[in-house]
Amino acid sequence: MKSKFLILTLFTSMMFFQAKSQEMTYVRGGRILFENKTIQKPSEILSIISKKESPELLATFNKYKSNRVAGQVVGFIGGFGVGYSLGGAIRAGKVNGGLLAGGVGVTVIAIILGNSANSNLKKVVDIYNGNSTNKVSFRPFLETESGLTKIGLVAKF
Repeated sequence: MKSKFLILTLFTSMMFFQAKSQEMTYVRGGRILFENKTIQKPSEILSIISKKESPELLATFNKYKSNRVAGQVVGFIGGFGVGYSLGGAIRAGKVNGGLLAGGVGVTVIAIILGNSANSNLKKVVDIYNGNSTNKVSFRPFLETESGLTKIGLVAKF
């Protein structure tokens, strides 16, 4: 009797762990963890998510991919601007301030695009795992305050 119970428990736990291994996990830095492997390339991620034929999943993945590529291109341009101006400062002692400021500005835009790509990758992981994607992180509301000593309008984020 004990051996049957042990075998049944072992079999049930193996099935549970087998089902859990099919989930994706978002890893910081724009990577996912799937079946104990870290995957970073979009082509590998696409091969995994294409097994679930979901148009919402593919649309969100395409947003991730386009934001990632745009962020990389813009980041290269910004990094070139910063590096070229700093190289001129090292070589000749002159800093091209306009190019440096432009490079920094373009690099900030690249960081924003990269963060957008990572948030879309998180949505891809949530959709793949079957979690709700209707989370809104920015929902400000206005509140009026009035009292004996204060009158005002407060915006809370």
